[in-house]
Amino acid sequence: MAAELIADDNAALTLVIMRVWVQEKLSGV
Repeated sequence: MAAELIADDNAALTLVIMRVWVQEKLSGV
């Protein structure tokens, strides 16, 4: 149960980081 929650948190965090990274790349160009 805890492992699944951690996995979900990591997935959500990864999505946020990727989204911010993409926005920065688009802004940089």
